[in-house]
Amino acid sequence: MQSLVLLSAARSDADPAVQAWARFRNEISAVHPVASARVSDAVVLSPSTAPRTAAAFWRVLATNNRELARSYFLYPSFAAAAGHVQRLILAADELAIVPLGGTTGREHGWYATMGDTPVLSCSRWYGGRSTALQAGIGAIRSLATARIVESMHLIGSHRSNPRVPVGSQPVVA
Repeated sequence: MQSLVLLSAARSDADPAVQAWARFRNEISAVHPVASARVSDAVVLSPSTAPRTAAAFWRVLATNNRELARSYFLYPSFAAAAGHVQRLILAADELAIVPLGGTTGREHGWYATMGDTPVLSCSRWYGGRSTALQAGIGAIRSLATARIVESMHLIGSHRSNPRVPVGSQPVVA
């Protein structure tokens, strides 16, 4: 079975799921300051200073729906997120894993860069450095063969319509 890339969008970066994503990303940048890096079609939003705008991100999911990795950036649109992750899938062999320690000695994680730009990260802390590195290697291998889900997950949407087919309506401006 093939890993999946799930694209998610929220009408506002104030959505609790987006805020949780941003808090974890900010934890990573706090222990390894790479947040100043930018990608032309990506934008780094800070929970404390960002205007209330739509936000999109993507996650790499294993065949059992366990999250293996997530985008390092919030994107201003669904199209920007989809386009960037498609380019990363095609160039997965160019990604480099950067190990990092968390705020305590018992937290270990990773993020991956393309050149000097961070592009994806772990979605949780691991108990050991080698476990974190193996998770990063596995996430990149999964990304290389992943299939992008043909619908986006609408965060905060009504339960009767949680997914919207790609191209059916612009949810994120």
